[in-house]
Amino acid sequence: MTANTTFIYALVDPRNGVVRYVGKADYPLKRLYGHMADARSQASRNKSKSRWLSDLLDSKRKPEVEILATVSIENWDAAERFWISVYPWLTNTRSGGGGMTRHSEEIKAKMKGRVFSFEHRARLSASGRGRKMSERTRAALAASWIGRVCSAELREKRRINAIRLGAGGRTHSPETRAKISAGNKGKIISLETRAKISASSKGRVDSPETIAKRTASLRGKKRSPEICAMIGAASRGRIPSADTRAKMSAASRGRKKSPETIARLSAALKGRVFSAEHRANIRAAALRRHKKPSC
Repeated sequence: MTANTTFIYALVDPRNGVVRYVGKADYPLKRLYGHMADARSQASRNKSKSRWLSDLLDSKRKPEVEILATVSIENWDAAERFWISVYPWLTNTRSGGGGMTRHSEEIKAKMKGRVFSFEHRARLSASGRGRKMSERTRAALAASWIGRVCSAELREKRRINAIRLGAGGRTHSPETRAKISAGNKGKIISLETRAKISASSKGRVDSPETIAKRTASLRGKKRSPEICAMIGAASRGRIPSADTRAKMSAASRGRKKSPETIARLSAALKGRVFSAEHRANIRAAALRRHKKPSC
């Protein structure tokens, strides 16, 4: 969706696949929740639509959203009238072209400053928990987000909210994690996106629990040659601080390397020329390891 377009959508009865309502909205999924809220509170003047939605809600179901057309904001009313004329069993009370229009800049400014309390947000979150969207509704939601660019302010709010929810113990189910993993498989992240991720993570200190979970998830996992090459290229020329070297040394102490690892290290070091300072450091470290304790 662009700034000059909007959607003509249909609400479909999930029980029989019949289109029961046609409308216009910039954000169809958000408008669906508005219809459902009106049905719960009986605030809508369209009683036929309210009765239909109330019947669905009583059976713990909700309409499916179908995008019929993407149209310009100049002629959406004609498009809405056309689609209303196509379907015979609608709950619309008018032939189209009416309903809500876009808010003025003044109204938008007033709405922008509105802040919901934590309790109110918690109630909204609880009401939607466990609710599963149909494939058609998810497709409509995805279509409404295509081409939309989130502002830096909105991204920051989402990041803070994700951290707050994570701190509260919210976790994805194994099924959701598997879907996210499958969706990300084969996806190539651009250099620009990687730079942004790196910048946002800089200076962030993970908790010991997070580090332990990450270590456990990576244990025994073999990296592909491409990933190893990327890590090697990124690490080349980087000099770890004394603190980092001490941590790496402590983590490796007592750990036995497999014959394969020893062979790989030997092959990687073959032909490499170390500086005099580096050789002195290696010699000093070896002496410290093999120094006998005094009696």
